Parts: sequence; C-alpha cells; structure tokens
Amino acid sequence: MNRRLEDIRPSNRRSIHDIPAHKSPAHVDVKAIHHSPQPVNVAEERRHDHKQEHSQQNRPDHNHQQTHTHKRKRSGLKWLLLIIGLIVVVAGLGYIASVYFARASFTVTPKVASVDVNSTYLAQDSAQGLAIASGTIPFSFITVRESASTTVSASAGPAVLAKAQGPVTIYNAFNNQPQRLVAGTRVVNSSGKVYRLSGSVVVPGYTVSSSKSVIPGSIDTTIIADQPGDTYNITTNSSISDFKMIAYKGTTKYDTIYARLTGPVAGGMIGVKSIVSSDVIGSSTDALKSKIFSDLKKQIQLTIPNGYILYNTGFISSFASSTVISIDKDHSSMILQGSVSGMIFKKSDLISRLAGQAAISTFGSFKYDVTGLDQLAVSVMSTASPTSSKQVSKPIISIKIKGTIKLTAFVPIDEIIKKILGKNSVQVESIFGQYSQVIENVDGEVMPPWSKVPMNTNRISIKLK
Repeated sequence: MNRRLEDIRPSNRRSIHDIPAHKSPAHVDVKAIHHSPQPVNVAEERRHDHKQEHSQQNRPDHNHQQTHTHKRKRSGLKWLLLIIGLIVVVAGLGYIASVYFARASFTVTPKVASVDVNSTYLAQDSAQGLAIASGTIPFSFITVRESASTTVSASAGPAVLAKAQGPVTIYNAFNNQPQRLVAGTRVVNSSGKVYRLSGSVVVPGYTVSSSKSVIPGSIDTTIIADQPGDTYNITTNSSISDFKMIAYKGTTKYDTIYARLTGPVAGGMIGVKSIVSSDVIGSSTDALKSKIFSDLKKQIQLTIPNGYILYNTGFISSFASSTVISIDKDHSSMILQGSVSGMIFKKSDLISRLAGQAAISTFGSFKYDVTGLDQLAVSVMSTASPTSSKQVSKPIISIKIKGTIKLTAFVPIDEIIKKILGKNSVQVESIFGQYSQVIENVDGEVMPPWSKVPMNTNRISIKLK
C-alpha cells in the first residue's frame, strides 16, 4: 500500500515535457509557478545586480549635485575675499609703517685736506701803511705797557738836590703825521707843576680803525721835574690830569698832543742821597723785567680779536733804563717801565698762505674748519718791533713755520636734511651728490626698506664720521 501511495505522489522535478509549449503568461497557474520555478543562473544575476548598484552609486541625485556645486562656489568666493582683505591689511600696515615709523640714518665722511708745513715765510707789518707785498703773510701788533717798582737796600751818600722823574706815554691825536718833540720840552699838569721831556722823541700820527674811530699814535718817554724837591713826586695813587705841552697852548695841538703817566714820578729830594750797589740794581732790574713781561703777556692773550692767532714766540719786549730814587739814607726805590707787543696773524691769511690755493679750492664755495694752527712751531728769524717803540719797525720780517694743519670740510647737515625730506633712495643719492666737494663718502639706510625718507626731521639722523 505504501508503495502505491508513493507511486501517486506528485514529483517535484519537472522535465521539459511537462511545460506547455505555447502557453500565455496570463494562463500560467500561480501555484504551479510558485512550486516549480525556472532554473536561474546565479552568477549572471549577481553581475547584473552589481552593475545596477554601481550605476546607481555613480549617478547622484541632480538636486544634490547642484547644492554641492553652489557650496563649492560660495567657499571659493569666501577664500578670495579673505585673501584680498589680508592683502589690504598688509598693505595698510606697510603704509603706516612707512609713514609713521620710517627712520633714516646716514653716516657722512667729510673731505679732509692735510697740509705739511716746513718752510720760511715773509711776514709784513700791516700797520706800516704800506701795500701788502704779494706772497707775504700780514701781521699786526697788540702793545701794552706797564711800570713796576721795588724798594732796595741802600747806603748813605752825599747831600744832593734831586729832581723827581717818572715814565709817561705821549699821544698824538692831532693828525696822521709824526710830531717831533725835542728834549727839554715843558709839560704841565693840573696842579701847575712843570716837568720837562728827558729826551727828544717822534710821536707817530694817528690811525683810523675799521669803525672810523681815531687811534692816537703813541711813544714812551720820561719826564723830569723842573725843580728839585719831593713836592714834585707823584705816586700811582695820586689823582693827576694829563700833561699838556705848554708850547701848544692856544692851539688845537694843546688838547690833541698830550702825555699821560704810566708810573710814579719819584726821586725828588733835597738832602742825603742813598747809594745802591750795581749788583743790587742788576738783580732788581731783571726781577722787574720778568714781572712786567709776565703781566703784559697775560694781558695781550686776553685781548686777541676773534679770527686771529698769537704764537708764544711772537712776543717782543722793550724796557727803559731803570730809575733809582732815594727814599732815605738806607733805602731806595727802583722803577722800571716796559712794554710788550704780541705779533698776531689773521687766521684766514695764515691758512691761505700755508695751505695754498690748490688745497682750498678742493672745497669750492663751501666752508671748512682748520685744526693744527695752534700747534705750529713759529719762530721769528729777523727782529720785528712795533711802530710805537723807539726802534724803527721792519715792515717785512722772516718767520720759520713747521707743523701740520688739517682742513676739514664743513658739511651743512641741516641744509641736507631739509632737501631729503620725503625723497626716495634715488633722489637722496642725487642730493648727496650735490655736496661732493665736501663729502668723501656716505653710508646709510632707510627703514623699512621700501619707504621714503620720513617728513619728520626727528626721525632722520646724519652723523659725521
């Protein structure tokens, strides 16, 4: 029985004979299809599914693609604006730095001309009234006078009638011609005491200064009392007027040719004259000369005009004979009058002659400073004496000069700074080139490098090397 049940059980396998040959899909039995599926190639189906999935993955939705593209455009524009803004900020900061924080500094080496001097030159006294000879160095004198006295030991001598005597300077403000006065010419002061010139003198005429004022000619001499006695003695503390020439009374010369005391008038006495030994006179005279020279030298050095120079070897001294005047039987007074003249040179004249035109022309029309003038060794080879002394002054003398002077160009820094304000590097170089006659070299920089020279002068520095 079991066998038969098994024989009638439908089989799950189907053969090609069981499928109708021309059967429409509409008439296909659903149950039959469900239970009897067609054979399928699994590998082929998998390849088909994979291609379809891959195709779907590579073909995004159209709206999604547009959104993504829009976002990319917005992001690119944002970065572009950011970059442009950054450039503007950097440019702005650069401008601020170049305008408000720019600095310019330069180091300038001025031109220097060094001149070695070792030669003998001719110098001419410009006060002689002669034309300055070509090739000579003009000079002039500053002359000051002083008298000094000292008390020395003495011994009693014979009884005498002694006349007082003392130093004076005679002035000529009458005209520019010399005036001759003979020995014995009488002079009188306001007290009515009469004195006489000890010797003949020639008083130089006056000169006229650059300010048109009259400078009287002068000469030193000695006056002697007309009568003996101590009433003619005059101390340096006495209030006494100038001495007038009695012979000129009633003429214009009376007030324009006159004498003025430069020391005490002493020695007038009637009694025993003291005697001073020659050794005492000699040593005392030397001491007085040294004191007078030292004092007058200091006075001259304090009166040197601006633009002039005086060398230590340019002093000339002159002394009168010492006068010995009895004080009492044990003491005498020694009086000495002297003058010192300083030979002064105008610096510009000295430089022109020593440096020469070739060195000076290096600087063109620009100014220059000179160093080393005061270090030159200057010695007078032939004697010179001022016109106000008793000796006749030589108008031209020889002087030996040795040393080195340096001419350093004066760089007009303030003028250059005004010209380079706001200029670029090319313009600055051109401006410095205008000063090539006084500038040897220029080193400098402008910070930041791209900026121009600032307009604020406080941010500009020019230093001399």
